Amino acid sequence: MLKNKGVIGFDYLFGEISQKKKPFDYETFVKSPIQFTAVVTNCQTGETEYIEKQEKEHIFAAVQASSSMPLFSQMVTIGESQYLDGAVSNAIPVK
Repeated sequence: MLKNKGVIGFDYLFGEISQKKKPFDYETFVKSPIQFTAVVTNCQTGETEYIEKQEKEHIFAAVQASSSMPLFSQMVTIGESQYLDGAVSNAIPVK
């Protein structure tokens, strides 16, 4: 937990694997007609936020935040805010 800053090795998953070992195809992902939304909780406001795949500069951070549970993971910074899993503020993430 100390090395990974939580129970999941996000640095390895979203860094080493998705950028070096098996590079993620961002272009195909964004061009796909399938909707993809990461649901996160803004830790400053306590509000649920929905981050769409078109916001590709933030999508991996949003997916990481959406997988980050309080007490088991660090908050994820996106822009100037800190985020955790969307279930913290919205157990059933329906907009």
